[in-house]
Amino acid sequence: MKKILLVLAFVTTSLLAQETTINITPATTSDTSSTFSFEGLLDDLRESPFSMSFFSDFGTTGGATDINGWVNETLMYLSYKLTPYDSLRLNTSLVFSDPIDAGKSAKAEWGGATLRYKRSSILTEDKHGVNMSAEVRLNLFPNYYLKKPNAYMSYSVRANFAKEFTGYFTLASTLRYDEYIRNSAAKNLSRRKFNVYINPSFSFLKSWSFTPGISFNHRIRGGTVVKIDEKTGKTEVSNFERSTHIGFVPEIGYSVNKELSMGLYWDSTPIASHDNKFLSPGWGKSSAIGYYLSYSLF
Repeated sequence: MKKILLVLAFVTTSLLAQETTINITPATTSDTSSTFSFEGLLDDLRESPFSMSFFSDFGTTGGATDINGWVNETLMYLSYKLTPYDSLRLNTSLVFSDPIDAGKSAKAEWGGATLRYKRSSILTEDKHGVNMSAEVRLNLFPNYYLKKPNAYMSYSVRANFAKEFTGYFTLASTLRYDEYIRNSAAKNLSRRKFNVYINPSFSFLKSWSFTPGISFNHRIRGGTVVKIDEKTGKTEVSNFERSTHIGFVPEIGYSVNKELSMGLYWDSTPIASHDNKFLSPGWGKSSAIGYYLSYSLF
């Protein structure tokens, strides 16, 4: 547009000069060209309601008694802040995996998508002694879930709590409820689950943190379930199968700057209710280890 205006001004001056006898000395104009700056664009986006970040996780996959492959999932998050306390976020992912099992090859596939609405500062630490936020999520499962008669979508309601006790110790917890939207009438499908996450976090050396994460997962699956007590020999029949798992995920994190962070973790499930044992057999060997990178673009 700036160049077009300069051309029009030059043509108009030329026509006026031809119609008059007065000598007009055209003034010299200098055309300043603007250059594109990617950093300037990012600065503008950082001041806008939009934000974008990436998260890449690489880890092993655990079988019943041993590690049986690896998986890498890269997620993209696009958020929009509606108000200072309300936001929408859409995330999707790409998953690469390579199982060790014979006859199986590496593959790449879509990892699903999630639309989230979040309300922040429902409770604040200065007024209520604890921070609280709430979320509602609609989850679209990836394609490989559609290959068998399972749920293809779910909605999730979450309540997040965080309490900072000192500048070096924070305790966070999330209560999560999921209801599955099933695409089959099969009775043995997952119907709903309830999770509790407890994440105490210890900060040290300014940029380092240690989080011994603990999770409780209670799942309800439909269908007739027959169980035989090993000690008494009695048979128990129920219409729902309930299972509870307790996970332990210690993590060491490091923040390079406010945009980039990374970490190492160990993911294990030492306790499962369905095996009638306090500790699951082989839970250490079947655990997963991995690392992650998190980057905020704007």
